[in-house]
Amino acid sequence: MKTSPISSYSQINFTSTIKWTNGYGFQKELEKLSSKLLVDEPFTRKEIVRAKEVYTKDARICTTGGIVVKNKKGEHEIVMFHLDPEDIKNLNHKRIIRTILKKIGKDKPINAFLFGGKMMNAFSVKLFDCLESFIQKLGIPCTEFKGTPWDNSGFDLAFNGAENELTARLTTVNFLDKDFFEKRLVPKVEKIVISPTDKVILDPLALLQEHWDTGKLNIAV
Repeated sequence: MKTSPISSYSQINFTSTIKWTNGYGFQKELEKLSSKLLVDEPFTRKEIVRAKEVYTKDARICTTGGIVVKNKKGEHEIVMFHLDPEDIKNLNHKRIIRTILKKIGKDKPINAFLFGGKMMNAFSVKLFDCLESFIQKLGIPCTEFKGTPWDNSGFDLAFNGAENELTARLTTVNFLDKDFFEKRLVPKVEKIVISPTDKVILDPLALLQEHWDTGKLNIAV
């Protein structure tokens, strides 16, 4: 059964914020990041990075996301991955897990995010399930958005460690409104699990821009 992200608003003590946005909002988010570090092609374990600021784009059959850790200074960083399930280098899931563990090192993992697992691709689902199981063994809370339709839907993600915030965009859902979660996001994603330590919000800047463009600045959000 699908679960609406809106239910997460009832939580009190949040670990991270997941901010859903559109194309305009995602571009503005990237402009805020000083490092502009990209998890890019060929989308294997060798491209997995750990950083305070990092982004990746257009994960379709791929599984993307990351594990947030606190470094010795108490700052938030993320071990971000974007993995192509059909790349022969990613068929050895144990190697992927070892790479992630090496990036985590001796620091404390505190929460995780998983996006992907296109349901009509067996390799995609298998890779997602493997990472899901690995995160469960770490004993940390995880928010998941699993299974987009068999179309051009892809996930864009950007992490800002200073704000401990993950900005997310589903590339085929580019209009934000007060019914975004129930009417636009939930029908597009097969399985949604929101960690009790995460808060899900709509991007206020992107909402303002859309309302300005449509002349509907008085819309209640």
